[in-house]
Amino acid sequence: NNKTIFVNDYNPIWEENGGILDINTGFYALAITPAIKNMDDIPSKKRSQYKRRYEIILALEQQVILDEMTKFEFSAEPVSATNPDWQRESKAFFVWDPSRALLESIRSYHLLVNSSNPIKWFLKKLIVLKHLFWSVVTGADIPLNVKIGGGLLLPHPNGVVIHANAEIGVNCVIFQQVTIGTRGDSKAPKIGGHVDIGAGAKIIGNIHIGNHAKIGANAVVLTDVPAGKTAVGIPASII
Repeated sequence: NNKTIFVNDYNPIWEENGGILDINTGFYALAITPAIKNMDDIPSKKRSQYKRRYEIILALEQQVILDEMTKFEFSAEPVSATNPDWQRESKAFFVWDPSRALLESIRSYHLLVNSSNPIKWFLKKLIVLKHLFWSVVTGADIPLNVKIGGGLLLPHPNGVVIHANAEIGVNCVIFQQVTIGTRGDSKAPKIGGHVDIGAGAKIIGNIHIGNHAKIGANAVVLTDVPAGKTAVGIPASII
């Protein structure tokens, strides 16, 4: 009967991230964009604790975004897995939007990559520098020559790594810290259209992710995922 019970009090996490307690419901209202400290500014003894806290906050943020996207998709036209919605990548000229600026440099490079025109050759070199700049700003590693369908959303591009041989369909969503890569060879995943990939997910090897599939946060996907299905866990299983 000597059982130890561990109780976690999450209230300090919500309060530290600007949460406001509703005394009527007992729930906290959180900002859509959480206040994340730089790990270098946190004492080394507390970094693992804060890392876990931020994982919880970011997972909640991701779920809210996915829920809102689902509501939009059911209230408006369904998102296509074959026809790109370029409005999803559109960026106002004076707006600070690093993820869309990074995608813009990739799209521009694709338009000029095969041109032998001297002026376009010079523009291509400028685009390479632009891509390098936005890669540093976003913390993403997405090669210029990768095959990405139109309408990609990168809500938080930091830590996103995509192998040059990977193929990604139209209207996908990729959250932070996602890796799409190989198992040491040149065979990379093929991602279908309108696939949502949660934060921290790893999609590895010569596999195929079907249209309208969802990959859960931190899932490690090593096998094919059928169209319309959801993969979660380590290693990932279909639910």
